[in-house]
Amino acid sequence: MKIYKSAGLEAFSGNPVCVTISVKNIQKRKVNVSLLDLPPATFTVTSISRSDGDGMGPESPDYLNWNFVLAPEEKKTFSYYIKSDQPGAHRVPQVHTYSNLCGQTYNECSDSDNIITIFENISYLPYRNETHTEVTISSGVDLSSYLDKNGYSLLDIRVENKELDAFIFIPKGTRLLDSHKESIQAITITEVDQPSLPASLLLAEKCYGLEPEGAEFDPFCRLDLSLSDSVKGNFPAIYRYCGSNSIWNLTDCIVNENRISADISDFSIYAVLAEPPQEIKLNVKIVPS
Repeated sequence: MKIYKSAGLEAFSGNPVCVTISVKNIQKRKVNVSLLDLPPATFTVTSISRSDGDGMGPESPDYLNWNFVLAPEEKKTFSYYIKSDQPGAHRVPQVHTYSNLCGQTYNECSDSDNIITIFENISYLPYRNETHTEVTISSGVDLSSYLDKNGYSLLDIRVENKELDAFIFIPKGTRLLDSHKESIQAITITEVDQPSLPASLLLAEKCYGLEPEGAEFDPFCRLDLSLSDSVKGNFPAIYRYCGSNSIWNLTDCIVNENRISADISDFSIYAVLAEPPQEIKLNVKIVPS
């Protein structure tokens, strides 16, 4: 008896794998054959077929069994499908035949040695042909990959500090250079101590330190800050602090509901300052009734 068994080598979790068994009678007389096969551990049988006629016996949940007669030099082929949800390499058991020849029972098995590898299923995402025109990064994160070799931004860049509710917007094509005229590697937005203020102004929000110190932008970038509803003082505006002469310079800023922004061309300390509330004196004259 010649017995051959083959199985598919690879599949994804839950997908069917085909197993094929062929049995040939090499005797010069007919043989009654009982064929017994087991699926690999963790596998279940999904369907069974025969390529050459009747003869399939009942199968159990644990094994497959066929009973048939083979004429001299006759070959029969059987196939079935199995599947498993368990990823990994699974050894395929050998198939066994039991035959009766001249009153003597013979047990033979296939000499094939198969391994089925089950892979995790692949998740496919729909392809989106989108061109990104803006990127948002956190304060202090490296932005050099968004600049060309000359320091020009390749797309709109937004550097934000979520805790401070502040961000810097850098339009595409803006050149970002540090104090050594090299491309800027990173931009940070932090809260800093308040420098001295003139008597004519008071601090309405926080003081923001923008680094690297001495950085320049051509043509500009935009500083955008949150503005609370309980701002103290009148006419809040963004001011730039000049450390060399300890002067606060007013910027050309825009107030939009709860935010305030200004176009800037370099880094320093910036803050929202306001004019102190004006004291109103009322002269009340009591007129007798």
